[in-house]
Amino acid sequence: MREHKSEEILMMFSIGPVQEFIAQARRTRDLWFGSYLLSELSIAGAQEFQELGGRLVFPAMAIDTNSEQVEKISAPNKILGIMNTDQPSKIAWQVRRAIQGKWKEYARAAEEKIGRIINIRTWDRQVSDLLEFQAAWTAMQGLHYDEALSKTEQLLAARKTLRDFKQNDPGAMYGEKKSSLDGGRESVWINHDRNIGRLLRLGIKEYETLDAISVIKRLSLVLHPDQERFLSVCETAFLPFQDQIRDVTFIGSAVTDYLHTVNELLGKENLKTINKLDSNSYDARLFYERRIGDYLEECVMVPKEHQENLKDSIANELERMYVQLEKKSRDHQFNFVRPTPYYAFLIADGDRMGEHLRNIKDEQSHIHFSQALSRFALQAAKIMKNHQGQLVYGGGDDVMAYLPVHTCLNAANELRKSFIEILGSVISVPTLSVGIVITHMLEPLEEVRRMAHEAERQAKKHVMHWRFTSTNGVEAI
Repeated sequence: MREHKSEEILMMFSIGPVQEFIAQARRTRDLWFGSYLLSELSIAGAQEFQELGGRLVFPAMAIDTNSEQVEKISAPNKILGIMNTDQPSKIAWQVRRAIQGKWKEYARAAEEKIGRIINIRTWDRQVSDLLEFQAAWTAMQGLHYDEALSKTEQLLAARKTLRDFKQNDPGAMYGEKKSSLDGGRESVWINHDRNIGRLLRLGIKEYETLDAISVIKRLSLVLHPDQERFLSVCETAFLPFQDQIRDVTFIGSAVTDYLHTVNELLGKENLKTINKLDSNSYDARLFYERRIGDYLEECVMVPKEHQENLKDSIANELERMYVQLEKKSRDHQFNFVRPTPYYAFLIADGDRMGEHLRNIKDEQSHIHFSQALSRFALQAAKIMKNHQGQLVYGGGDDVMAYLPVHTCLNAANELRKSFIEILGSVISVPTLSVGIVITHMLEPLEEVRRMAHEAERQAKKHVMHWRFTSTNGVEAI
């Protein structure tokens, strides 16, 4: 029998589908959790690879599985490492099982929370069908590191062109409702009409017919209450006005009176809010006429027959408060501005990163490059927090976030400077393209993301044009 000798193998794994995890989102928390979940799966695979004895090249992260740093890194969906083994396919299967196991942990937790409202057969089929995992590897013997890396990337690209076809497990032939977030999947609801109140308490609206993946995203707040609070786009747009409530006495007093009146209106209907309404604890939606109905439906559970009248009554009180504040502002010679419904959505991406990667000639240089990307990702999270922003995704050189309009340009500039400073230690003249969209809070997230990506692509075109037309050797920064 022929003996297999262990040898150093360069292994690359890809986890997907990225768009399935991130793209289908009606709420920003859905968007964030899709990114967070993909990162968690990547971290689970990378940790398994390390525990099996592999040397991780990308992403760079701490070996200690209890490290807070590991939890905060938004890991990309690609894993690269070196393993001394004579059975690379076995290693790949073990990494795959670790990733699938982490995914099913989240699915089981959501299933237990949602209970008998779901069609379990449809649920299991959608959960099982979601993950895509591809692996490729190259024996490094006789090859330079950059040659092995190039060959492995080519093999993985070729593997991605193939498709795994499984026997279809169809739903009902006719009559099943489609998911309102993903038209390619059926809704998992059964007994939906009899459980509206329960779904509303879980943050799911009456008209939302969700598939399994969308339900898992939506329950993120319920399943992970220890997570740092994730601001909605409404709350983010409201932040400048919130500062006025805190800093300007007559505005703070008017808001307290308004919230007291709202509580009285709710009391007339024998309704109670989830949290007591006061000037230190309130919902931003109560300050936008078009969002009051959403607040009543989700947080107060107002019967339909009373909802319209109550919404109109609160809207009238809100308008009365704004009119009074505008008058008082003139008396105090203060420039009062009503809460803006607009916020900034930002997407950033490093330029020519593929070219920089192709210039890497050895393992240690690649590790240093990966470590720099991880440092930038952590710094991006700090920059967004310092500018009242909400980081959706920060993995490698990619950043997705949203911020109040008045802080977005300063945040983008700090992001650019941080990228140049951190990546400048491993590559020459690093540049970062940033796209920003100023958008209304009611604009569909899918459209907002599309516009931000287009803005980022336009920025990248200008950077590349500047670089290639430069006559004095200076590149765009």
